[in-house]
Amino acid sequence: MTLNAMMHSERTEHLKSTTSNKTNGYRLGKVFGFGAQLELRIPRDRQNDFMPSILALFRDQEQYIKEVSFQMYSKGLTTRDISDVMETIYGTHYSKSKIRNISQSFYEQMETWRDRTLDSHYLAFYIDGLHVKLKRDGKYGNECFYIILGLKEDYTREVIAIVNFPTESAQGWTQIFSELKLRRLYSIGIIVSDGLYGLDKSISKAFLGTPHQKCFVHLQRNLQAMVRRED
Repeated sequence: MTLNAMMHSERTEHLKSTTSNKTNGYRLGKVFGFGAQLELRIPRDRQNDFMPSILALFRDQEQYIKEVSFQMYSKGLTTRDISDVMETIYGTHYSKSKIRNISQSFYEQMETWRDRTLDSHYLAFYIDGLHVKLKRDGKYGNECFYIILGLKEDYTREVIAIVNFPTESAQGWTQIFSELKLRRLYSIGIIVSDGLYGLDKSISKAFLGTPHQKCFVHLQRNLQAMVRRED
């Protein structure tokens, strides 16, 4: 999603310098990065003279893409940090003002994804908190990212939300569930989670009558704790 948004933003800035050229949809492309194959939506233009800079990094400049990837990994998603990464990638191709335009466009696309309308019903939600070490105000500390994976009615999967709070709590999940309902979500077949204290009440308050299944791994741990090791 990040790479697609960056290429889309770069094409928008590229077309500002001409009135005769226009967008021409996307083509699917595959690149390899750190042992994984990525499928990208590469923007096209009618005159076929636009080539996203990020693709050249994958093809020809392994050390450069490692540097850029490290910056992405180590920075949060503030507008200033995004601008820093954009400048690392596009600094030789665009002026600072155009880099700011690309950064802002990217951030707007990210916000659009976060606030997009959801399906009215999902077969299942898998929810959990992932703790990540972040740098904030010059200090490093662990913060929680609330992650929701949804199973759609056609059996495909969708990342519903990724939300950052300092710690994981039932109150945090209550707030996230309320925001999901504002995005037109009405019902869920079943919600699967760990045994976070108070989460049962958060789920029943937001989605009354939705079954809540506790994680099987945690169930096994709890059972084994009640059985003697020799048995």
